[in-house]
Amino acid sequence: MFEDGAPSFGHLYEGLVAVGLRRFDVEEVAAWLLGHQGHRVTLEVSGYKEVMGELDGDPITDAQGYRLWREAPERLRQGLAAGRYVQARYAASCAACCASVNSDSPEPFVPFPPRQLKPDEADLFMERWSDADEMSVFRLFGAIDPLERFVPDLLAFLAKHDGHRIDVMLTTT
Repeated sequence: MFEDGAPSFGHLYEGLVAVGLRRFDVEEVAAWLLGHQGHRVTLEVSGYKEVMGELDGDPITDAQGYRLWREAPERLRQGLAAGRYVQARYAASCAACCASVNSDSPEPFVPFPPRQLKPDEADLFMERWSDADEMSVFRLFGAIDPLERFVPDLLAFLAKHDGHRIDVMLTTT
């Protein structure tokens, strides 16, 4: 968490990892941040702190950022071909209640075998994502966008089925 109470990327990322919601774009950001530990970084978003403004317009920083963005589709294509990502829907189910929640459309996720979600994993996700808003997750889309229906639906599902066995999986059908 930042001094102003806003969640850091790492704070939110740990919640996603706990439940297996590891999309390509999030993994790209995580890898980039790991490669730049100790560096000052900024995210282009309106209303950001002026102290970070000194990086704006820097030709090296701008060129690197645009190159990363431009090359992302090719990295995704290679990741899909190598099996590092799979186009799938995320699904969580409660066998006791015959209930489930599913993401809307296939997205590039890090594959994982179907598994039982541990209570502490569900709790971590709920704690980290229950207050996420558009500024917390600026430019994250698809299943993990809290302004879309899936994250709120998953949060409600996990809360409603607290104490039940929850299975999570990626489905390609």
